[in-house]
Amino acid sequence: MKETKEYETARSKQLQSSEAAVIGAMKNVAFMASHDLPNSIMTDLNELCKEQGASHLKSLKCDDHTSYEHNSSVSEFQKAISEVITDELVDAIKKSPYFSVTLDESTDIGVKQNLIVYVMYLVKEKGKMISKNDFVGIVHLDKGATAQNIFDALIDLLTKRGIDCTKLAGVATDGAAVMTGNKSGVVQRVKTHNPGVLSVHCIAHRLALSSGGAADSIMYLVKFQEIVNALYKYFEYSPKHANCLKDMQVILDQKQKLKLKQIFHTRWLSFDGALQAVICNYSSLLSVLLADKSAKAAGLVKSLSTYKFLYTAHFLSDVMHYLCRLSKSYQSSDINFTSVYSLLENTICKIKSLENGSGENITAFLKSVPNAPVESDIQGIFEFEFGSHLIKDSEKQRKEARDICIQFCEKVQNNLKTRFDPTGDSAVLTAISNVLDPRVIAKLDEADFRQKIETEVNVISGFFKKTNPESNLHSETFDFFDFVKSNDRRFTLMNSVDDMCQYAITENVLFPGLADVALRFLVTPVSTVDCERGFSRHNLIKTKTRNCLKTETVENLMMISIRKPAFDFPFHLAFKKWVDVKKRRII
Repeated sequence: MKETKEYETARSKQLQSSEAAVIGAMKNVAFMASHDLPNSIMTDLNELCKEQGASHLKSLKCDDHTSYEHNSSVSEFQKAISEVITDELVDAIKKSPYFSVTLDESTDIGVKQNLIVYVMYLVKEKGKMISKNDFVGIVHLDKGATAQNIFDALIDLLTKRGIDCTKLAGVATDGAAVMTGNKSGVVQRVKTHNPGVLSVHCIAHRLALSSGGAADSIMYLVKFQEIVNALYKYFEYSPKHANCLKDMQVILDQKQKLKLKQIFHTRWLSFDGALQAVICNYSSLLSVLLADKSAKAAGLVKSLSTYKFLYTAHFLSDVMHYLCRLSKSYQSSDINFTSVYSLLENTICKIKSLENGSGENITAFLKSVPNAPVESDIQGIFEFEFGSHLIKDSEKQRKEARDICIQFCEKVQNNLKTRFDPTGDSAVLTAISNVLDPRVIAKLDEADFRQKIETEVNVISGFFKKTNPESNLHSETFDFFDFVKSNDRRFTLMNSVDDMCQYAITENVLFPGLADVALRFLVTPVSTVDCERGFSRHNLIKTKTRNCLKTETVENLMMISIRKPAFDFPFHLAFKKWVDVKKRRII
């Protein structure tokens, strides 16, 4: 009996020692994954920890052949940690009344097409329904990125996670034809599967397409982008030229130095940083180019030292300031549908006001140059000095520059209005945003305004008849307005659409139809920015030196690196999952 008790005590101590060793190893694995470090450093990291006093890690080594530091062991630890994170996420999604998905497809360094999926869901915090958007998985599209394959991959992933697809309320995509095709796109297939789904074309993509499309339709601006990119490559790919630029900046005592940037057509709003760098470094750039007698440098000098180029650069810099500010707002993690159009309208007004050349950069430029072309010593040649360099000038250049910039402003405004015109599901979301605006209630006594709201309510009720044919959303909405108005104390505290949504949800017994609409509205994403960030994380994990990583491994690493388990993470649950997979020698 005594021997049995001693054996059980010894066994218990061994199990505790083994668990502590494995959990210690899992913490190191989580650290490695969070910082995109390769599995190969596991042994060295453990040795470093042992050297620092983490003696419990010594128990990892069972015998000469089993140390649980091999690549396969590290992968098993990653999987166990990832599963704990996924279980917690899925539990939260299951508790949410509705959820939405954001999708994007991309090709990785190994020339494999992958679908990344994020899920937006609602959690109750301090009595309010708060939306959260989290990475839920990545799928390798081994049969190609067709609409059917993407749809199948999405449904299969959600089903595998145990998520009820009937609660799907919205889908956000980048607007690619395979996603939004009217007849057989992914969105249409999802709507066939679930008619109440609201689809959204990413606002950040629409903004980039509006700006890039405006520039691509103007011949000189296409050439302008080529000049800026040629300038970038001249210095970026030559250490000699880069060093010459640094030396010249010192000689000219240039206070502000900005790194030259490339313009990417798919990320057209990178134009702002590129323009700022050219304007800031202009004098130094031209000095270096003039010192180089190569044909390439001469060609760049010819393009850069013109009134037309300088006017365009300074004018576009003013326009891009507002477009990039809007882009940053649209890429914010807390942006919602209610602020999309107010921010857009403000930006359009700002761009409209720049057409007369009143922007900060263009004003400063015009003050530093002659009001009209000045003829040089050579008859018929018009030049002026700018940044210690002679700039070619003419009335023709000035007129063309002004016309190009005004044309660009007009095209950007038209593109923004066209691409953000509320049609289809956007019209439904706009109607919800307008109807649940607290300012509506104060104006309902105005006949024209009430008629407008009647139209908006009809749009909402017409769409949601698909999900609840028996609901009378029209009368319920106006009853809700009366109910809110009668509660003066509560009404005075409501300042936003979100507040109205929260109130409707709170009073869901009285207004079940409107509460359902409010829940769907709160969980509908407005962009796929998180997917883009997810692929950025994916590219940090799957690199040229790690291009053979399996999709499952990449998914586990992404789950860990995005969530970054803290010290209070339940590693004991990960340990249990790891133990349950198969018999372990260490146990």
